[in-house]
Amino acid sequence: MKLLHVLSYEVFNGPTTGFPVHHKCAAPACFNPDHLQLVTQRENVAEMLERNSYIKRIQELERKVRALKAQLRAALSNEQLDNP
Repeated sequence: MKLLHVLSYEVFNGPTTGFPVHHKCAAPACFNPDHLQLVTQRENVAEMLERNSYIKRIQELERKVRALKAQLRAALSNEQLDNP
C-alpha cells in the first residue's frame, strides 16, 4: 500500500528510490505531480519544522490583532459614552 501522493509522483516521474516525496504546495492531501518533489529526509523534516514555526508565528500575530481590535472597540465605545 502506498500513499496517494507517492503513487502520483511515481506514475508521472518514476521511482522515488527511497527518497521522501515532498509537497511543494504544503498541502498534505495534494497529489498533483507538479506540486511534488523528491527531497532528502533531512530536507523534508527541516521544511516541516520551518512551516510549523511560521504557522505558530501567524497564530500569535492573529491573537495580537484580535486583542488590539478588542481594545480599539472598547476605546471607541468609551469615547461614545463620554461624548453623547
